[in-house]
Amino acid sequence: MLGKNFKNEKLKANLIVKNGNDYTLTDNVKYARDDFIKLNTNELFYNDITKIAKNTKPFDAVYNKHFLKGDTVYLDINNDFVKANNTHFEIDVIKKN
Repeated sequence: MLGKNFKNEKLKANLIVKNGNDYTLTDNVKYARDDFIKLNTNELFYNDITKIAKNTKPFDAVYNKHFLKGDTVYLDINNDFVKANNTHFEIDVIKKN
């Protein structure tokens, strides 16, 4: 899970519009938390109070070395919950003997 213990969280885009606690990020949106989650898309709606991010455009992500692509994403940071539509996963499996 995403967890609440992290050192660094970054959210950036070519255009960020803030309205109260709501942010609309467009064009070249990048979200990263430490080195275990990275999300790239062209649109993201984020609320600073609820810590919920969602979009309506395709995205790609890396989560603990696993690759994920999809049409839309819903990320609830406070509750460690991720939901995505029409997804493709590539899981990096390490075999142990």
